[in-house]
This record gives sequence, C-alpha cells and structure tokens, in this order.
Amino acid sequence: MSSIALENESEEAIDRFAETAREFCSWLEGEPSDDMSERFTALRFLSRLYDQALQLPEIRDEHMAGAASEWSEMSAELTDRVMKRLDRFPTRSYWRIDRTSEGEVEKVEDDVARDLFLTYSGVKDSLTDFDRGNQSRYRAAWSWRFTFWLDWGRHSTNAIQALHAQFHDEANRHE
Repeated sequence: MSSIALENESEEAIDRFAETAREFCSWLEGEPSDDMSERFTALRFLSRLYDQALQLPEIRDEHMAGAASEWSEMSAELTDRVMKRLDRFPTRSYWRIDRTSEGEVEKVEDDVARDLFLTYSGVKDSLTDFDRGNQSRYRAAWSWRFTFWLDWGRHSTNAIQALHAQFHDEANRHE
C-alpha cells in the first residue's frame, strides 16, 4: 500500500470521527426523547466513537506545525445546557469493578450521565480546532486520540457496558 493511500485512509478516519463526534455532541445539546431511545442512542454513539477512535492515526509533529496555539473550550452556557439534559438521563447509576493503586479490587458506583458528559467534553473542544482546518484539524485528531487513551475512552466503555447490561436485563427479565 502506498504512503498516499495511507494518508488518504488517515484523512478519512479523521473525517469519520469528526462527523460522529459532531452528531454525538449535537444529540446531547438537543432535547431528550423517551427513556428507551435515549439509552439506545447513547449506546450507539458511544460504540461508534470508540470504534472510530481506534482508527484515528498517530499524528506526527510536522502535521502540528502551524496549528493555532490556543486550545478551544466549551462555553459555560453550553456546558450547563448539556449537564441539565444529562440530569434527566434515565437509569443512570451502575456498579463496576475497579483496581486501586495497590492492586486491590473494589466495587465502585458510577453514573452513565457522568460518563456521557466526560466523553462529550473529551470530543467537543477539539471540534472547534477541526473546523479551523489545515494543521488545526491534525491537532484535533491528536487531541481526540490522546484523550481517548487518557480518559474518555474508559468512560465510554464503562457506559457502554452499563447500558448493554440494562438492555440485557430488560430482554431477559421474562425468562
């Protein structure tokens, strides 16, 4: 495979991720629907984001040269709107197993809405960079990939597992 094809594949992976990130953010910034639709839509978006984040290319330093030096941040108004919407998210609480820094296993109560918000904030800020184009789009891709492995990827997988368990339990309730 030639380097041009790899470059094109990388560009397409960045574009696909940006499109899904934009749809996910728009969904959370909009009005909620019924409980079942909310949970299923969250599961679909988180699964797509996770899959597409795994396909994001590693961004080399030379692609970052010339990118805007300031990082984008969400407005307080937008943050408040999304948080208010997530306050009404259905069936939020779940339990998961985590390891302490000493290697001990502990049961932790968590919140799907919190995971959704942390995933949202992990992808939203970089959409502004992506929309600037040129080198800023590469900085956005670098940020999405870095924060995926650092933080929001774990939150998305926790929420995916919790939502999947909810649907599994509902489907098997009558057996």
